[in-house]
Amino acid sequence: MRDAWFVFLLACGAVLLHGYHFGVEDHFVYLPAIRQALDPTLYPHDSIYFQVQMGWMLFDELVAAAVRASGLSLEWTFFLGHLLTIYLLLLGAWRASGRVFRDVLARWAAVALLASLLILVAAGTLLYLADTYLVPRTLASALLLHAMAEAFDRRPRAALWLVVSFFIHPTMTLAGAWHLLFLIWRPPFAPPQAASLLLLPDNPAWREAVHLRRFIFPTRWPLVAQFAAIVPLLLLRWFQRIARKLGNASLELVAGRLLFSGGLGMALAVLLTTMPGREHFATAEPMRVIHFVFLVTVLLGGGLLGERVLGRRPLRWLLLFVPLCVGVFVGQRMLYPASPHLEWPWREPGNDWARAFAWVREHTPRDALFALNPRYTELPGEDDRGFRGLAARSALGDYSKDRMAAALAPELAPLWRQHWQALAGWQQFTLEDFRRLKTNFGVNWVVLEQPGIAGLECPYQNAAVRVCRIP
Repeated sequence: MRDAWFVFLLACGAVLLHGYHFGVEDHFVYLPAIRQALDPTLYPHDSIYFQVQMGWMLFDELVAAAVRASGLSLEWTFFLGHLLTIYLLLLGAWRASGRVFRDVLARWAAVALLASLLILVAAGTLLYLADTYLVPRTLASALLLHAMAEAFDRRPRAALWLVVSFFIHPTMTLAGAWHLLFLIWRPPFAPPQAASLLLLPDNPAWREAVHLRRFIFPTRWPLVAQFAAIVPLLLLRWFQRIARKLGNASLELVAGRLLFSGGLGMALAVLLTTMPGREHFATAEPMRVIHFVFLVTVLLGGGLLGERVLGRRPLRWLLLFVPLCVGVFVGQRMLYPASPHLEWPWREPGNDWARAFAWVREHTPRDALFALNPRYTELPGEDDRGFRGLAARSALGDYSKDRMAAALAPELAPLWRQHWQALAGWQQFTLEDFRRLKTNFGVNWVVLEQPGIAGLECPYQNAAVRVCRIP
């Protein structure tokens, strides 16, 4: 029980170090899905853009149920949910490390290193070990670590953790389960049943959306990202040799099995994303298989550092973790330069775009349809905040984010391309262009970067944007 409390304190420290944000990045999908689960009348024009990405996930229903049961606001539920998720992740790391290291200091070093490196990116996948906001991916990773602890002892409860994780995030669970299978036994290899995927009809708009997501094709990653993908495998091989010298059979087993499953999984992922019909395989993002490899490699590396280097020497702990945490903090401030490091749920938004979106949520009709710059999340000061999630209003499909939905759903791709092409040349739009959007698509509101244009009634504006009604 005492260890669990120490892990909780470490989780609180991790949140303080890495920061907390609401309505950013992947909240573009999850936040509107949760809002619609709470209020089905929202998003009458565009819910397909986020619902198609939810798939088998029950994450939106789970969070919505927590909001209803607790009576808390969505902001408070997300914050507490994120803190709980980080706690579960580190607790899973504590349990899993205990199957490999007997030395308690090695276990604490393993958990502390993971807590310090939550924003480590798994090579070119663009996946963090854990995000700085509540998402199902991090929760699924936490459950996978608990499943690993059970699987190491061949306990049936591992299957229960995997089932729960699957309905939180199916893709991450399948990728993690691949490695856990090799931890337990070596299953015979069976080639994927791919023929049916190759028979899907051609869809140029869909192929365009898929190929715009360069990160799902490992052969298109920058060389540094391709090298980063194999670094954990090299480290695992090194850990395996160290374990053999130390007589640590558990470490040797985990490192060896993860080396095999990681190498094989990466090879299959590269094959699937380069063979004919690769677009259909690539949308499943098979390179996600390396996320669990990165996660466990950090744990094993931290454990070895604690056992062989840090020991009971406080100065060594400080020399490792103080510079590391300072670097992580500076990196996080660079990632969201126009936002507070910690966006507490009791405070008003500290970002101009977020404030504008909050005004939209409170002062515009629920059935309003908005248009924004098709690349608005890439603009300086926007800090990757999703309009639908924060404003709770519908919007035309954009270029930066909605292409992900179009890549997953071929039937959506033509509509997505029609939307973002209608927004092309946004910076040169005149009043007549906005009227064209109203005539062709029913758009009746726009969010414009300052200074806007003449001829529009704009009931809200701040230093960054203005919200305007199309006459």
